[in-house]
Amino acid sequence: MKISHKWHIFIFSFLFSFLLWVSVNLGGKYQTYIKVKIEAVNLPEGKTLLEPLPEKIDVLFNGTGWQLASMFFNPNLKCEIDLSKLTRSNFIVLKDEINHVIKLPNNVQPLHVFPESLFVKLDDNIEKKVPIIPNVFVECENGYGIMGKIALNPKTIKIIGPKSIVNNIQFWKTAYAEYKNVKENITTIIPLFDTLNGIVKLSNEMVGINIEIQMLAEQLFENIPITLIDFPEKENISILPNKVDVLVRSGIEKLANFDRSKIKVYIKYEQIQKDTLGYLIPQIKLPEEYNVIRIKPNKIEYIIRK
Repeated sequence: MKISHKWHIFIFSFLFSFLLWVSVNLGGKYQTYIKVKIEAVNLPEGKTLLEPLPEKIDVLFNGTGWQLASMFFNPNLKCEIDLSKLTRSNFIVLKDEINHVIKLPNNVQPLHVFPESLFVKLDDNIEKKVPIIPNVFVECENGYGIMGKIALNPKTIKIIGPKSIVNNIQFWKTAYAEYKNVKENITTIIPLFDTLNGIVKLSNEMVGINIEIQMLAEQLFENIPITLIDFPEKENISILPNKVDVLVRSGIEKLANFDRSKIKVYIKYEQIQKDTLGYLIPQIKLPEEYNVIRIKPNKIEYIIRK
């Protein structure tokens, strides 16, 4: 019991001595650099920053140890940049203004600031809507495929920022996403790419995507008529044959409900005008979820009767 009592006395004495030493030493004068966050205030109406300000500046302060220690842990320590007082030069000389832009305890002096000045440029603040472009890579399992385009929700986004930047933005990409060995539909939410953080604001930070995946199949559609486009009535032109068979690939569910009338096979008169081979290649139009594998025959002969 006596040994335990002595340990208590020793620990108490040590702590008391340490606190006394800290108190004496922190009462002295010191110089140290402290990072101070920047906060822009009084932004003129209808204006915005063309380039973001630095998040923090480094300031060399002189003061007592107690004062400097309290400043290290003060969340309200900040440098307020009053944008309403911005001159035509667009420069704010911090080394001359530092006593006015930081609220400091009494007897604490700023000795040096880095950077010594800030270049601040304002621009008109505008907004506009632009389409969202999916930056997505999908690799399906063998025998599966994507049906049509990737569906987005929303399809557009409102961007807000400096006029000189926003006017040059025609679309906005999603962040890159990659999906491999896919054989089922993909429905998820991904973030939008943010390369202009702090300059351009987005109305949404996320976008929903839906990618339809189906097992692939092929189906032959026979005797699809060929349509003649822009053929002059005064010319007597015959094509041979006037029907073709079309092999189409798509999802198994898509093909089961496919209307063959949506297969558009055609030949334009300009093909005859430009022909040097003696035959024509029929052109074909299908909904985007469907792909042409083969047209038979793929060469169409023609006869011009005078």
